[in-house]
Amino acid sequence: MSGRELTGVLGVFSHLDTTVLALGRLEKLGFEPKVLSPVPRHEILDALYPTPSPVRFYSLVGGVTGTLAGFVLATWTGRQMTHLAYLTSGKPVDAWPAYFVIGFELTVLFGALFTMTGFLIHSRLPELRRRGPYDPIFSDDRFGVFVPCDGSRWEDVKAAFKAAGAEEVRVERG
Repeated sequence: MSGRELTGVLGVFSHLDTTVLALGRLEKLGFEPKVLSPVPRHEILDALYPTPSPVRFYSLVGGVTGTLAGFVLATWTGRQMTHLAYLTSGKPVDAWPAYFVIGFELTVLFGALFTMTGFLIHSRLPELRRRGPYDPIFSDDRFGVFVPCDGSRWEDVKAAFKAAGAEEVRVERG
């Protein structure tokens, strides 16, 4: 944790719909809220992150790279064997059907490694800053939305929370 604590506005919501409505209003105002939820809900994730994750492109690039690496490795290895005169019965040096096995295996390996790399890059781990205030009711049955902001924007956030139907709105000073 950093030495500087977060200050902002905390809204407490009893329903998922009002929480998602508040997140939409805050996004229009240009805020980046943090949500405290008793259970993970896809509606909250969709409201916080409207664009799909870029990690899937890492998976695609890793898979294609692995396939190409597998075929290149098998082809290069097969070409190295031509000087040993193992050519029998007119069989070609490049036996493509046999290369699919190593191509598939390297597709899976590279795809997994690239996916993990993309995840680590885009997850912003570890989070060294404080996430915001915590109240035990967020583990029970309430949703909390914390907006870190300075004092000049508190009234805008409070108005957005009240318009969305917040049960409680309070300023948290860390």
